Amino acid sequence: MQNQKDESQRQLELRRLELEAETKKIELNSKHHADGAGPKLNYMTQRPTIPPLNDPSQVDLYLERFESHATAFDWHESECASCLSNLLQDEALSIFLSLGPAEGADYQAVKRVLLQRFECDRNGFRSKFLSVKPQEAEDFGTFINRAKRYFDRWVELSGVTTLEGLSYLVCTEIVLQACDEDFVAYVKNRSPSDMVSLKTVASAYIDARPNKSFHKKHSISLSARSEPYRPSIRIVEKGNNRGNWPAEVTTRHVPIKTKLTSFLSFGSTQTCLLKDQFKPFKFLGVNEGEVRPTVEQNLQADNNGWVQVTNDTDFRPVCDINFTVRQPLSARNIPEHCKDPIDYFSLFIDDDFWQTLRRETNRYADQFLGSDATVAWIENHPSSRYTKWPANGVDITKLKKYVGLLLNMGLTEKKVRDDYWTIRRSQATPYFGSIMPVDEFNLISRMLHLNNTEREIARGEEGYDPWCKVRVMLDQVNKKSKLYYVPSRNLSIDESMIGMKNRVVFIQYMPNKRHARFGLKKFELCDSNGYIHHLEIYAGKELDTQHNEGQAFGVVERLMRESNVLNKGYHLFIDNFYTKPKIAEFLHNHKTLLTGTIRANSKGLPQGFKQKLQVGESKFWRRYDCDMLALSFREKKS
Repeated sequence: MQNQKDESQRQLELRRLELEAETKKIELNSKHHADGAGPKLNYMTQRPTIPPLNDPSQVDLYLERFESHATAFDWHESECASCLSNLLQDEALSIFLSLGPAEGADYQAVKRVLLQRFECDRNGFRSKFLSVKPQEAEDFGTFINRAKRYFDRWVELSGVTTLEGLSYLVCTEIVLQACDEDFVAYVKNRSPSDMVSLKTVASAYIDARPNKSFHKKHSISLSARSEPYRPSIRIVEKGNNRGNWPAEVTTRHVPIKTKLTSFLSFGSTQTCLLKDQFKPFKFLGVNEGEVRPTVEQNLQADNNGWVQVTNDTDFRPVCDINFTVRQPLSARNIPEHCKDPIDYFSLFIDDDFWQTLRRETNRYADQFLGSDATVAWIENHPSSRYTKWPANGVDITKLKKYVGLLLNMGLTEKKVRDDYWTIRRSQATPYFGSIMPVDEFNLISRMLHLNNTEREIARGEEGYDPWCKVRVMLDQVNKKSKLYYVPSRNLSIDESMIGMKNRVVFIQYMPNKRHARFGLKKFELCDSNGYIHHLEIYAGKELDTQHNEGQAFGVVERLMRESNVLNKGYHLFIDNFYTKPKIAEFLHNHKTLLTGTIRANSKGLPQGFKQKLQVGESKFWRRYDCDMLALSFREKKS
């Protein structure tokens, strides 16, 4: 009785507080009406008639329409933020909810955050205008109107109202692009408003740093180490093209990352095959228009066509292949609803995959449980776990729980699978038992299938696929990987291991893989961010597809073709297992760059490639018939 009485008093107190809050709200609205500062109709009773924000890229136009609507209904600015929140959705709503109470109630603060997040402020329109490109299926009229809108909004938000101001805005943008980054940051922090103030700021920067120039830096050494020998690579750019030879030649330095130095290292004597499309060069003292190797160089070529070059002009690389991919290093075709990790997981493992897994698992269960041997076993063992298999098979929900438990087993490692369901207090993981009993998990593991076993082609017959049991998943992952991401220009091919010691014919041994010496070997094509664009699993020498040029050539060719990255100007980096002159020629014919270390005993290399070098010594060889350069150098004694 006493508890019921206390609860009744608490409810009455809450109701009294709610009535007081309503009374204060009415009094506040009445005060606004009396002063003429409040709205004629409260925004909660007069909801906005404009639709919600569907396209965040045009949030600036939407906010202008919203402000016009608020002005027409005479809303007070303090109420606009709450009213706007009713119209936001998806990412825009998430941004609003992440603001603090003070910012969330300030319309101008909310507006500033939204414009900045969706690049609709001054800097955003500037970036959009300077990087504008036509979109797919966009006609020229729409494209130029969009570019003009970006420019007009940039000028408008910059506060430019005169021709002189427009001239200063455009001139400053072009000039600062040719200046040093520190100088640009210094100038922008001081926000000069005209040409005179800009010169004043620049003079102050230069006077305070007499040893530092405002010019943009261009050159960088190949090696970042402290040894006295520091080779550099220069790029020779061609001008007008006459036949197959560049007529006008200019030289510039290109920045080479420090990572490349270690990539070129190979034992005590570093050897490298650079396939950066090196063009034959004209000796700069010759006045003829064409660039050709001299007669002496042709006579000195070895049996493989290599000529050792010593003149500085003969080992300068020229890259004449353009990267034709529009938007590298970007996601694409991502649905708007993708926010959480499970949403992105569902992009790769979609509903079709789950339907296939359910269908083939239940099909195999029917075949197995209906066989004479299994029926006889169940008759002799009435309590067998096979009797617990559902009559209608497992559904997708059960399979998702099963896969979820498998993923969690990778996070919580135990020696035996049944230990995840142990009831010992010192070792228990109750999560697994709450999702699925151990017998049910083991039963699904016994029946799990992705293919129809009745249609499998036997080993040794034509069309046999060693990975037929997981082919559906491999094709699914490879297909989705290309669908949702555009790789960056720099690609790499290498092998990795899936650690396991099962008794299957596919198990490989790789002693240099410390994390897993035994397991399944897979070849992967990745971009510079580690995103796997395509993979294939190695089935062993006997079952693997043989190539006339060897396994390395076959792996590179298949991965590059399956990934659809040939003839687009991509740059492939590989190690000495894959790098071969034949592979370099193949990629060159398909407009693809190649850089990689190479084994000194590879076929087709210069005859003097194996010679021992002194510390700090380097040698170059060139093949003029296929634009290839080989480099051997030694940095230290060991």
